[in-house]
Amino acid sequence: MTVIKITGIELTMSRLRSLDRGVRRRVLRKAANAGGTVGVKRIKSLAPKKNRGLSKSITKKVKTYSKTGTVVLIMGQDMKKVGKAGSAAKKSTKGGGISGRGNTVPSHLIENPTRAHDMPGRTRRGVFTAGDPMEFLNRFWAGGGSPVFTRSIRHPGTPGQYFIRRASQSGRGVIAKTIETKLTVETLREAGKARAAS
Repeated sequence: MTVIKITGIELTMSRLRSLDRGVRRRVLRKAANAGGTVGVKRIKSLAPKKNRGLSKSITKKVKTYSKTGTVVLIMGQDMKKVGKAGSAAKKSTKGGGISGRGNTVPSHLIENPTRAHDMPGRTRRGVFTAGDPMEFLNRFWAGGGSPVFTRSIRHPGTPGQYFIRRASQSGRGVIAKTIETKLTVETLREAGKARAAS
């Protein structure tokens, strides 16, 4: 998790605190959303291109805690899109992702390193997929081109690419500046509305 701290905006915060609670919450949400847009764009730019659905699954969410008025920006993967293939990937023979079918890979498997491990499963149209190793056989091709059948294969593990971490760390400054600018603009706008209404 990356924490972004913004300083030097005491005047803006003073004006913000003078606004109604609901207005403050709306201003904070707009500022967080603006920063999230910049952050998500940066994460997508560093996401590995081999899996086409990965960058498309990266999104943002702004959550408000009503009791405290705290607004939190969350950037990461939309889990509803994990395991699904986009239309372009489905039409391609090199869709990338799990088994080359274009299915969107869970981001933590790419972000963080994985250890070497056995992969039990079954064969479907010649492509390895997860399944019951007692009922199905995996198939992979030996160097001579002959099919070899086994109940599991040994995955060598992968190094972590840390694309989300690198994006959040390298983009911290521009995200903070975007939030600061949006916060100042929206606070001044709402303060002007409040003065006109009084």
